[in-house]
Amino acid sequence: MFVIIRWWFLSVPAEYRGLYVRRSSRASTIDLLRNRAACYTMKCLLLGIFGVLAVCTATQVSQCPGENFDQLQEKITVGSCTKPPCRLRKNTRIHLTMKFQPEFDYKNLTQVVNANILGIAFPFVGVDGTPACDKIYEEDGETKNNCQFHKGKTYVFKDGIDVLQIYPKVKTVVHWAIVDKASGKNVICFEVPARITN
Repeated sequence: MFVIIRWWFLSVPAEYRGLYVRRSSRASTIDLLRNRAACYTMKCLLLGIFGVLAVCTATQVSQCPGENFDQLQEKITVGSCTKPPCRLRKNTRIHLTMKFQPEFDYKNLTQVVNANILGIAFPFVGVDGTPACDKIYEEDGETKNNCQFHKGKTYVFKDGIDVLQIYPKVKTVVHWAIVDKASGKNVICFEVPARITN
């Protein structure tokens, strides 16, 4: 993005950047219209690029069976993966971000994280079954929450999984859910195809 902006200011004449320059009295209306059109085109191009970058930060994920969370695709980011299957390299840590809005008030949330291989759910060691409260932030993504989650309010969950060397090189479906421990209800849940590689 910096390269595009730099090119714009170094290569394009000032009048085409929408900047005010001294013009002679002979400047025609057509020239002015051309300048404005060029400026408008560049603004549209920049807005389009920023829009694509915003979309590309999310990961294409699927709803968990029996669930239907609104705009799930826009709420999940799994590492640098944008399109499944996501590559999980051994001896690396894959970071995850989820945004969610509870349908009810909750106090005690836990994680359910597993990899489905040949129909068998294998839990991710060190993540599955662990408390989620200490990994949940307010909507700004920086202020830690005090484990009090209110209906309709937006929260941000941040965690990751260590892809251990002992994991086999296989294709799998990762299931990740934040669950209310009391009711067993999913607060947010997604699944994404992945493959474990060296």
